[in-house]
Amino acid sequence: MAEYDVVIVGAGNAALAASVSAAENGAEKVLVLEKAPEDMRGGNTHWSGGVFRFAFDDPRDLEPLLPGIEGKYKNFYDGVMPYTHDDFLGDLVKLTDGRTDPELSEILVSNSLGTVMWMNEVGKIPMEPAVGLSGVDKDGVIQWQRGLVVRALHEGVGLSTAWFATAEGMGVEIRYKSAAVELIRESGGRVSGVRAKGPDGPEDIEAGAVVLASGGFEANPEMRLQYLGEPWDRAKVRGTPYNQGDGLRMALDIGAMRSGQWDGCHSTPISADWGDYAPRELTDKSNRLSYP
Repeated sequence: MAEYDVVIVGAGNAALAASVSAAENGAEKVLVLEKAPEDMRGGNTHWSGGVFRFAFDDPRDLEPLLPGIEGKYKNFYDGVMPYTHDDFLGDLVKLTDGRTDPELSEILVSNSLGTVMWMNEVGKIPMEPAVGLSGVDKDGVIQWQRGLVVRALHEGVGLSTAWFATAEGMGVEIRYKSAAVELIRESGGRVSGVRAKGPDGPEDIEAGAVVLASGGFEANPEMRLQYLGEPWDRAKVRGTPYNQGDGLRMALDIGAMRSGQWDGCHSTPISADWGDYAPRELTDKSNRLSYP
């Protein structure tokens, strides 16, 4: 049985951030299990716009993320409105009709700026203004939608590429075509590892800690039908085919409680001419949006 300090299931933004954090905080043997082959790695992060929503009180708080930006965009900060703690929290409450978890929301909002700074400094994620997504030129000054100013350089593709480079540079081991299929527990119930299935067959992997970061069940027609109902089992997916709900299933199998909204989803129009999944090379350009 292999032994690791931390095993992380999944290889998207959250998973690789966890791997880098583990290595930064002293974990010597960190393993990332990526179900997909290397040419399909990265989960839905590859398809994302790579935009970061975080709270800040002063537009100049963004300077460490966008060094020298005023040399490229004149009067850049004149078009940026503060997006305060209360703004962010208020948006969460409004969007969820007041059903967001108060404790988790407070943790998310209070740590949002520091987290993005950490991604830039430790994660080595280069960033850029989200021009084309939320910026509108008005009299020579770009006006920004509140809270949507900064994204990863080259969007989700750049975000994923940078995370892999940083994780590998810190000694994180990444295994491709390796799916976690079951959580291993000690007699007292504590999770002590995972059972994985890779190119060489099944393997039990012992771990001091296991992080489930393998995404949702949006690519699983049976789970979509179960939790969302018809006709969601026939919906096309703008994202990876590998998000089959594995982490959720493994957690439920050992008695974890469901939490959050399972009967809703974030959907977007995509081309009806494609197959079940949008082409990977189009990333977030597979959206089909129009505005009057």
